[in-house]
Amino acid sequence: MIGRREFGLAGVSALAAAAAPRLASAQQRDAPHHGHAGAMMTCAMACNDCQRECDACAEHCAALLAEGHKSHLATLKSCQDCAEFCAAAARIAARQGPFAA
Repeated sequence: MIGRREFGLAGVSALAAAAAPRLASAQQRDAPHHGHAGAMMTCAMACNDCQRECDACAEHCAALLAEGHKSHLATLKSCQDCAEFCAAAARIAARQGPFAA
């Protein structure tokens, strides 16, 4: 079973891996017109994608938990926490808050 710390690191790593190509492509595409704002919106969309994936994972774990697989409780909680972090990151990036960079 994957531990909470490992799951969190995997989630953050997956988010960074998913966002990196999008950010690079957005920076190249939007550089003349939108620059930093375009890259931040691309990051916000990647974070939102991550949140939806974590919510789907939590739903899957909840179904397994309902079937009696008690070992999925910790993973369910990790998925919920990951979804919250990703949702917050999406909001911060979208509004280009002071912690967005």
